[in-house]
Amino acid sequence: MVRKIEAPTRIPVPGGKIINEHIGQVNTGDEAISIAHMIAPRS
Repeated sequence: MVRKIEAPTRIPVPGGKIINEHIGQVNTGDEAISIAHMIAPRS
């Protein structure tokens, strides 16, 4: 099955990190794979 993913879901995390999940349990319900983009501040 092919489906269009309109936009990633932003997952709130502590420490100033930003996670945008494109494919995975939160955005698409898929538990077998997770594709996300994370931005983390310099330490």
